[in-house]
Amino acid sequence: MESVCYSKTFIDIEEVNESSAAQRTCSAPPVMAISLENTASKFAPHQFEERRISLQVSKLHQGSQLLDAENLAICNEVNLSRGSYGHPNVCARPCILFLRDECYKGRKCGFCHLPHESRPPTLDKQQRSYLKELPKVTFLKMLLPFVRERVEGTELDAAVVLQLLMSEISVRSPESPAPTVFTPTQIRIVFERMSLAGLVSTACTILPQDRFPKLMKNELRRVRKAIKAFDLDTLG
Repeated sequence: MESVCYSKTFIDIEEVNESSAAQRTCSAPPVMAISLENTASKFAPHQFEERRISLQVSKLHQGSQLLDAENLAICNEVNLSRGSYGHPNVCARPCILFLRDECYKGRKCGFCHLPHESRPPTLDKQQRSYLKELPKVTFLKMLLPFVRERVEGTELDAAVVLQLLMSEISVRSPESPAPTVFTPTQIRIVFERMSLAGLVSTACTILPQDRFPKLMKNELRRVRKAIKAFDLDTLG
């Protein structure tokens, strides 16, 4: 029986000159000169995080300096309201009506007319209830480190506010003068964002029937008046 088979045949390959663009489309993407592995080997993950936080803090510090410069310019050009003096550490709360261009009290307004970075931090209802249930001296000890930081971090003559708080703690707990108490994390975060005026206002809210917080509040008013008198004397 006969069979059919291919014998002595050749298959030629046609050579085609492809353009460089066509070759590029079929190629793999370029490799970066510095790989991620090399970078990771030089810097640990926590170092990346520290660098990011450092840059963020630097930007916030620069923004704060710009804000202070803007406030100084406004102070020199505008007749401030009564609550604006001592901005931003001992001034009153921001005037909501002024933000809406609806404040007609002008210089007699008891709220601050200068710009604030954000909405003033406040305690929520649950946090206020928790603080009101604490012994008074415990709450005052909790407040002390934040008041001290604000007083020592300002050039204003507000040392009397700190002295009042320390004296009150000493009177209420003569047997344990060391002001070391635990502050819940969420409350601590709010206190850290508060100005000196905000901390004093919180003391008045938590201890509404107590005479002591009102003494601190009156001292803040004295500081504002002293700043106002200094500005008037400076401007002539």
